[in-house]
Amino acid sequence: MSESRGSAREAAYFAEQAVDLARVLGAPALLVRALLRSGEVALSLGRVAEVEGVLEEVDAVLMCGQENVPG
Repeated sequence: MSESRGSAREAAYFAEQAVDLARVLGAPALLVRALLRSGEVALSLGRVAEVEGVLEEVDAVLMCGQENVPG
């Protein structure tokens, strides 16, 4: 959000803080959301390799969640 009103670097900082918090809380849904936001900011900064890593991590988190769904 910050990149639409200001510094993309600030947005990257806050997105990373959200990722860290989601990891500490052990909240997969929050982690996916924060990672996607982080990837969005990285993309706006032209960091394509970083975006690829973020998407791989999102995939891993989602796949892990799939394994825990009964049925």
